[in-house]
Amino acid sequence: MSVWDWIVEFNNAAEANGDRDRQRLLQIYENASKFAKTDPDVMLGLLAEGKALAQQLDEPWWVLFFDHWRLQALLHFKYDYRDVMDVAVQATLEARKPQYAELPQRVCLHEDLIYAYVGTDPEGHAERIGQALDYMQQHVGPDLDCRFCVQGCRAQFALQRGRLDEAQAASLKMLEMTDSERSPSTADHYALDAYADLCAVAFERGDWDGLAEWARAGEETARRRDKQLELAKFLAWRALLERRDGNEDTARRLFRAATSRAARLKAVPGESYYDALCAYHEQGGDPGAALTTRDQELTTIAGKGRLTHETRCRLKRCRLLAQMGLPLDEDLRAAREVAGKLRQPEKYLEEVDRLAGGKSG
Repeated sequence: MSVWDWIVEFNNAAEANGDRDRQRLLQIYENASKFAKTDPDVMLGLLAEGKALAQQLDEPWWVLFFDHWRLQALLHFKYDYRDVMDVAVQATLEARKPQYAELPQRVCLHEDLIYAYVGTDPEGHAERIGQALDYMQQHVGPDLDCRFCVQGCRAQFALQRGRLDEAQAASLKMLEMTDSERSPSTADHYALDAYADLCAVAFERGDWDGLAEWARAGEETARRRDKQLELAKFLAWRALLERRDGNEDTARRLFRAATSRAARLKAVPGESYYDALCAYHEQGGDPGAALTTRDQELTTIAGKGRLTHETRCRLKRCRLLAQMGLPLDEDLRAAREVAGKLRQPEKYLEEVDRLAGGKSG
């Protein structure tokens, strides 16, 4: 069963009735989706237009549908979390009303809420994330696409808390589930998420063979589906691996391929992409280039509500400054300030103190 079935039925009925206004709802979404990774701001503008039309036509299911995709754009393409919590909470509460009992996107909105919590402060919102995961699990049948989303949420929740065994298990389960998926495009869509998380796990563990396996599989799948943003991430991992193996020409070619693809897109590539690029530079003995890359990462996320990500980025930047023997007092203050906004900042503040004391280990 697809979350799109009701939309197809709705559009077919609108077409049969000659209702052009209601036909426009799907047209607006389809147009908006084309800009998800190339220009999320355009996507958001079109989604706002669609929601306004849905409200005008008194189509509450469509109102929540457009809310869901607004959240998707902010969470996954713009990486701007400043407003997502209020929107996600309000939309989720609305979706629990009886009139939405058969709306598949009510489950999708709980996924959005989970990612809003995970991307902001996963440790501080662990209980609420668990509750939202339980809701999703209860309302997802074995034939609904959202079953993959539950696994993806579990993997990200574990990964963002550093629980690598849990993240790997959830991602491998996702891949296992794609094996029985009848739609090849659906299977590849969710396999890409699993490969990306498995790459991040392997990197954190220093499992270079595992990283090579998952990056290669991810690259092949991204090329098959022409997913340029995802391809950029897997190419960045492969550039690091080739440099580690001493294949400098291949490494540089892959690095250029990764960064040129990412530069053509306005969507933010995410934390693991920058980790791969920085590791590539550090492997090549160029901490200055790694520092520049961290500056670029910080520019995309600073002040946008991704508290844990920003704290980690600032700390990684401080480690580079310490390694290079550069002043870092101001940067440590900034890291401490952002970490202090977390509900459980202790482990990050401890690292700030270590770095302030001249210990980078």
